[in-house]
Amino acid sequence: MASYYSVVIVVVYLILSKLTLVKGLKPLITDSPTVLVRGGDIDEEGLRKVHLSLEQLLGILRHKGYTNVSDLEIVVMEENGSISAIPKSDKRPLQPSDLYMSPSPAFIPIPLIMDGHIVHHNLKYLEKDEVWLYDQMKSYSLDRDQLHQVTLGTFNQKGFLEIDTNNPSDHRQGMYNYKPGDEN
Repeated sequence: MASYYSVVIVVVYLILSKLTLVKGLKPLITDSPTVLVRGGDIDEEGLRKVHLSLEQLLGILRHKGYTNVSDLEIVVMEENGSISAIPKSDKRPLQPSDLYMSPSPAFIPIPLIMDGHIVHHNLKYLEKDEVWLYDQMKSYSLDRDQLHQVTLGTFNQKGFLEIDTNNPSDHRQGMYNYKPGDEN
């Protein structure tokens, strides 16, 4: 009996999803996008409509890289439930084309050390050896016996090793290092 209901639900879902493609029926089946922020001002009615708390909205915006609501021109919950945030024109990220520049191609840093262990196949791919790696570690005042202190070491676009260690003194306190939450 339960499988019968499951089949009915799947069939109804498939029918409704196909009907959303019909222009005349789409407004009857789906909601239109809902404005949550307009001109830097939070639209409380929009938040209530989509059952979203202010804390949830602020968390989503932080996740998207926006810490100040007043920097946003419009924030919209789309039909599919995702949230789009468009910054004000003077707050949007600077683009290379704004400065008539052509950036270098995208480069993905290649991990060479992970959790204190050398990633040998990546070292081989780059045609580098452990001697080169340990020599690069010297610029961070690390020797081969301190390899276990390296959380991540990557080969960057300029051909050098960048290192992040597990040294707790790298994690600073203060108002510029605030993290949201009850316990800081």
